[in-house]
Amino acid sequence: MVRDGDAAGAILHTRGAPLLLITDLSLPGRDGLALIRDLRQLSSPDETAVLVLSAFPELRAIAARMTTSLGIAHVADERVSRDALGRIVRRALDNVTAPPTQEARCLGLGDLFQTLRHQIMQILPVPIVTLSIDTGSQRWFTAHVLHAMEPGDATVSHQSSLLRQVTEARQPFVVQDTRTIPIAGVSSVIPSDVRGVVLIPLLTSLGQSMGVLSLLDVKPLAAGIQQVDRMVEVGRSFADELERRQQVQLNVTRSDEQVTLEHLVLVDSLTGLYNRRAGEQAIVREAARVRRTGSQISVVLLGLDNFQLINDMHGHEAGDRALREVARILRSSFRQSDLAVRWGGDEFLVVLPDVSLAGAAVFAERARQQLEALLVTDTSRVTVSAAVSTLGAGESPAAAISRAEASLNRARAAGRNRAQGVHRV
Repeated sequence: MVRDGDAAGAILHTRGAPLLLITDLSLPGRDGLALIRDLRQLSSPDETAVLVLSAFPELRAIAARMTTSLGIAHVADERVSRDALGRIVRRALDNVTAPPTQEARCLGLGDLFQTLRHQIMQILPVPIVTLSIDTGSQRWFTAHVLHAMEPGDATVSHQSSLLRQVTEARQPFVVQDTRTIPIAGVSSVIPSDVRGVVLIPLLTSLGQSMGVLSLLDVKPLAAGIQQVDRMVEVGRSFADELERRQQVQLNVTRSDEQVTLEHLVLVDSLTGLYNRRAGEQAIVREAARVRRTGSQISVVLLGLDNFQLINDMHGHEAGDRALREVARILRSSFRQSDLAVRWGGDEFLVVLPDVSLAGAAVFAERARQQLEALLVTDTSRVTVSAAVSTLGAGESPAAAISRAEASLNRARAAGRNRAQGVHRV
């Protein structure tokens, strides 16, 4: 692309780091070592592979001594054959993850993809996994390839008509062997030596399309219906998390006035947790996902014991401080996918997706113990009573919460400072 080190450095600082840098050390202007050092200020060895090619043994020896400190993947003679260079490049790129765009970095798509790939490989191990994201506001593509493609082969891209068809049909596309069932258009969007193809639409629990997950193999696949169903469910969890992160990022880009208005509508000003309105919306979304997937969702309802007594004896400032501390402890106790809500004056609701009744009971007891150690004043402690409930199949969220409220009342009547659970029968 360029013939001197200064021009290469200018490209780095205007266009960003590439996936691959192939350079000599002997360059007009900035030398190769300075160029690599500049690159490493922008990109790690995991994001950009560096190959040093030189016709001079002395320069190759210098580069070889600096492979670790500068993250140089390979040093070779400049006269290396085309086939050998191809093999060197492929090996170097095997250890590189594409540097994400700024928006993708904010959304954490790289980490999300690695988690998604790990989950998918537990279901159906394949040598090629690609992810195509197209949410309207952003387009993003990445791939994990363990198999060396033939020279000149195409790769799946988010522009392919086949992926658009999967998105529009909202159904998985499965071809066990493209040689026995030739599908029009497949050969134009995947490498020619790929035979097994599984494309999974990434749909949120509410049906919004977020992209397509592709699994490719160089031999025929044997993907059963249970494996496909499990991949669809993993894809839905990924899409839900992506949608959530995108919404958070959207809030960041809005004007301060817009963010303030949404904050007032959905967030409790005292505790910083979601308010009841936002909590009701969230649990309705989770209930829709439960109906689609057959998974489970549990709720934990916590109420401060004798909260009015705290206000009466120590003042409303002490009561407010107790509520804020409860919110802080709850936030530190749950996973990223969980949701804590200021449900009422002295009550908090925690929504736990994909958690059983037993798991919810463990959470409730842990939270109760942590809160039991909380001091309102130098001599007065806070205790809470808690109740857990699991949303049954076909049941409304209101019914599960109603059971939790009844159970919470029983816990308080039985002496307070205890957790009690019920399950739909």
